[in-house]
Amino acid sequence: MLRYDRDRRSAVLVVSNFTPVARPGCRIGVPFHGRWRQILNTDATVYDGGEAGTGGRLRHAAREAHGRGQSLAVDLPLLATTMFISEDGRNQEP
Repeated sequence: MLRYDRDRRSAVLVVSNFTPVARPGCRIGVPFHGRWRQILNTDATVYDGGEAGTGGRLRHAAREAHGRGQSLAVDLPLLATTMFISEDGRNQEP
């Protein structure tokens, strides 16, 4: 799920994995080129999790996914939700 700011210059990507199986390298289509920074991982140790999943920052790849021209490869921990915010603010969708 994507949530945009008022001017659609930035977005938050919310990805949940409700299965008991980790999903490494899950390809997720995104509307912005550039860097995306993780702002939440419910599998973090602060939430008594195992600290699995993608941490820190990701950079888009020019690979189509979900009808978008660029995507992120996200490591999804089992039974968790992760959130990323776009850092570059360049909307590439019409």
